[in-house]
Amino acid sequence: MNNSTLIDLCNTANYLAHNAQLTVTLIIKVVVSAIGLFLFALLFKFQGTYMAFHSNARILFMSHHVWTVLQMIFNILCNSFSLIRYAMKHDNPCDFLLTAAVAGLTKGPIVFAAHGQIWALAAMAIERCFATYKYRDYEKRTALIGKSLILAQWLMTILWIGISLSGADFNDYKAYPTISSSKTSSKISTLLFILAGVEITALCIFLGLLWYNCRKSRQIGDASLTEKYQISENIRTTKLMIPLVLTHFCFFMPTLIGLPVYMKFIDPTVDQRYFTVYMECINCSPFYCISLPIVLFWRRKVLRQNLQKVIGVSVISFDAPRNQHHLRHFALLKDVWKGPSA
Repeated sequence: MNNSTLIDLCNTANYLAHNAQLTVTLIIKVVVSAIGLFLFALLFKFQGTYMAFHSNARILFMSHHVWTVLQMIFNILCNSFSLIRYAMKHDNPCDFLLTAAVAGLTKGPIVFAAHGQIWALAAMAIERCFATYKYRDYEKRTALIGKSLILAQWLMTILWIGISLSGADFNDYKAYPTISSSKTSSKISTLLFILAGVEITALCIFLGLLWYNCRKSRQIGDASLTEKYQISENIRTTKLMIPLVLTHFCFFMPTLIGLPVYMKFIDPTVDQRYFTVYMECINCSPFYCISLPIVLFWRRKVLRQNLQKVIGVSVISFDAPRNQHHLRHFALLKDVWKGPSA
């Protein structure tokens, strides 16, 4: 790196360190992530680890929860690290620089968790396809499929991060924590487009499965009770997944289209000072951490009923915990004959 490039990089780092808009954005992300952790604590309190789904769907659903919690924790830690760095006083602007290795360790965990969420959604779509195809005896199957898909989503996430970081010079200096560089930005952009395609595909699969299972439920009048139950379960689970995937996609999309929009309509030269602030401002992924518990409370009646109990509203819950399996059994039978509840 020549002296001119180093001076420009130091000035960029100094600009970002004293940029009020960037500082406020990082603070908002830390606060939003902390609120999200609180909402997830409430979610786990009301929901627990037990959900009225097949064991495969249950562990995959919890896996997506884990990825989201990890993203919130990493958002708090990594953005707090940046805020602490920028709060320090330095006479030399170059003191705000950090190596590419430190930048990767700062930003990498957030990206890792965000990618894991997408692969978790894809895994849930695959599991529901299998549940729809094997609806006659799926209820008797073990959690092997779910465990295998969890392993697959971790392997795919690690692979995605590995590809993103391959070719990077970790001894180089950066003005702001990021895993991309001039050598890897095109590759990372391609990987993001692929992830968007994965998420769109998952959403289309859920919509298709909902249509197919609803049609199937009207055509199996002579089927066994077990088959009717499984189709009802497929409909109920899919109705929960669709708003979840749609919400995640809406918060993921701004980051995906941010670079092409910036280059075409704002600054074709992509000045790092303004582009960094711009990308941090449009990155809405931390808000998904708040939206997910809200969507689940909206879509799952058992969570709303448990919340009503806590605030003192008298309700009779048929989505019962472990010690009331008989009530849940009759509620599910009712769903089979009258249609699944919200």
